[in-house]
Amino acid sequence: MNFNKLNNKIFICLFFLIFYSCNWTNMYESSNWEEVNEPHSSKLNIKAIIVLDSLLNYDEDNMDNCDYDYHGDIINLCQIKDEIYFEHGLSSVQIYSTMGLNEISATVSDTMPEWYDCIASAEQDWDNQWCNQQFFIYQPESIVKDANVIVKDVDSGIEYIFNYIETEYVYVNTEFFADSLNIDVHHYKDTSGNFIPKSNTTYSLFISHNDYDDINGEITTPNIPYISMELADTLSVGEVYTINWNPIENQGIIEGYIDGYKFHNFEESKRFCGGRFYSEINLQDSSYIVFPDFIETEDDYCSDEPTDLLINLISMDHNYYEYFVIGNGLKFENFLLEGAGTSGQSIGIDGGYGIFGSYGSNKLFRIILPQNYLE
Repeated sequence: MNFNKLNNKIFICLFFLIFYSCNWTNMYESSNWEEVNEPHSSKLNIKAIIVLDSLLNYDEDNMDNCDYDYHGDIINLCQIKDEIYFEHGLSSVQIYSTMGLNEISATVSDTMPEWYDCIASAEQDWDNQWCNQQFFIYQPESIVKDANVIVKDVDSGIEYIFNYIETEYVYVNTEFFADSLNIDVHHYKDTSGNFIPKSNTTYSLFISHNDYDDINGEITTPNIPYISMELADTLSVGEVYTINWNPIENQGIIEGYIDGYKFHNFEESKRFCGGRFYSEINLQDSSYIVFPDFIETEDDYCSDEPTDLLINLISMDHNYYEYFVIGNGLKFENFLLEGAGTSGQSIGIDGGYGIFGSYGSNKLFRIILPQNYLE
């Protein structure tokens, strides 16, 4: 082995290692990086939403598990006309705290057994092969459960105390049955039943806690747009139609929601094709044109039966629109509030991060025909 060549290679490697290390060090020293070991000063993350609606209608966002196994068939029990009531209304306040890098993010809050089919080898008895495993329920450590939360009607001076609740009953009224589910919420809500929010009304928010800065906020709830009842009772995927409403000075969205599958089983599964729409709108425009959908697919894939169309016209105050529509959960929403962004913006509140906003909606149901229904 030629030791002179080896020594030269080692020298060159050390030279470049030191050179690039020095340059990277200078680069980082010239920037505004924060030390990881800096003491963390926690602030509150708030998601406070005043909702003018008293109930929800079933859609994919608010009730995603409504299938029932009946003698081997999967029957979709939830339809878009089904009504969903929350025990303490829809207005709520969620409170979390920011956390340091060395803090535990979640802990086990409960356990329960979960039965499932075991993975068995070919020579084993599949019918009798069952196992029992422990299922862990986790809860974020960042949840703040002992804050004082007050929502005030600024005009009347009436104050409403919002109390922390772990779980809440949801009542589902369908064409086939009425049932209640006890779901985890971890929200602050008015449990007295006295808080019934009104449109075009100013509300203030005050949150206090011994370990954090006080939170203050104020909003004016939006007006509610009302869809014109003159819209035809039956619409078609392949034809243009116009939705009209009374103009109001708010931003919002309009959406058309359709059940993807109606009653179906594994042997016959057809999807209703087309008919959906979504748009951000200025509600002063007072109309929205729905253009035809032209479906190019096999006849045995798309359903040839009419279905229900839910037209949902949502009005928002400026804070809600900026946070959820413009931000879209990417730029503004803090990751502790189940969003994708981490920028910690404050919209509508002082003293912490998050959002204080409001929305309300008007809904209209119509029958919609598939593209080939009249052919």
